[in-house]
Amino acid sequence: MVVIKITGGLGNQMFQYAFGRRLSLQWNVPLKLDMSELESGRLTTSRNYELHHFNVVQDFVEASELKAVKLDLHGHIMNKLLIGIQEKVWRIKSSHFMENGNVDSLLAGNSRPVYLDGYWQSEKYFKQYGDVIRREFTAKDEWDGHNKQILNSILNADAVSIHIRRGDYVTNAVTNKFHGTCDIDYYQKAIALVEERMEAPFYYIFSDDLPWAKEHLVFSKGTAHFVDNNADAAFMDIMLMSKCKYNIIANSTFSWWGAWLNNNPGKLVIAPKKWFNHKDDSDIIPDTWMKI
Repeated sequence: MVVIKITGGLGNQMFQYAFGRRLSLQWNVPLKLDMSELESGRLTTSRNYELHHFNVVQDFVEASELKAVKLDLHGHIMNKLLIGIQEKVWRIKSSHFMENGNVDSLLAGNSRPVYLDGYWQSEKYFKQYGDVIRREFTAKDEWDGHNKQILNSILNADAVSIHIRRGDYVTNAVTNKFHGTCDIDYYQKAIALVEERMEAPFYYIFSDDLPWAKEHLVFSKGTAHFVDNNADAAFMDIMLMSKCKYNIIANSTFSWWGAWLNNNPGKLVIAPKKWFNHKDDSDIIPDTWMKI
C-alpha cells in the first residue's frame, strides 16, 4: 500500500498524486489518499480537494491504515522539531517518508507500505509512467458549452496560454517571501519570444488577478482573450491551457501542469528560471522547456 498526503492547491495535489501513482504502479499495490491535512484547517491558504474532477484512482485511506504507516508528529511543535532532522525520519518510522529524506533508497527498495509526505514537484518522480498520468489527468465530466467554445477556438488558432499567478503570492507576506511573483518584464520577454515564432498568435490569459493582467500586458501581434469563466472549476483552466500550442507559465504548479499536459509535438513552454526565492528549484522545470 502507498499512502500519499494530499495538501495545497490543485497543482500540488496533482504532483502528489502522480508520485504516489507511480509507486503504486511500480510495486503493483493500492494507492490511498490521505485528506487529513486538507481537512484540518491548518493550511496558510484555505484549499479544497480537487482531484475528483479527473479520472484518477480515488481511494481514501482509513484511519486504521493511516496509523500503521504515518509517523505521529504530536502536533505543530513536534512537527517543527522534526523539520531539522527530516533525513533521519526514515529511521524513526520506516514507512513514513518525507520529501527531504533519502528518496533514492525508497525508489530502489521493494514493495512495502509507505506514507509519502511532501510536494514532489518534479517529473522525475513519475516520468516513466507519464502516459498513465496524462490519461488520468483528463476531465471526468463533460465540458460545458462555454468551455467547449473556448476549446474550439484554441484548436483553430495559434493559441498561446499565459498564466499570471498573484493572489496569495502578493497578499500573503509568508507566501510572497517564499515564492515571489513573476514581474511584467518576464511576461513581456516571453511574449516577444512567441511573436518571433508566430505571425498571428491568439493569447489566452488565465489569472487570479485579471484586472492586473489587462492593465499591464502589451501585445504587438495577434489577439488576446482573458478567460474568466472558471472561478469555481479551476481544473478546466488547466485543461484549456493544455490544448494551446505554446504555454507561458508562472512560477506556479497550476500552469506547470497545463504545460506538461500539452501534447503538441511542436510545443514551446516558457518558464521563469527562478521558481522560489530561497530554495533549490533545479528539478522543477523539464530540460525541454525554455527558462528566462
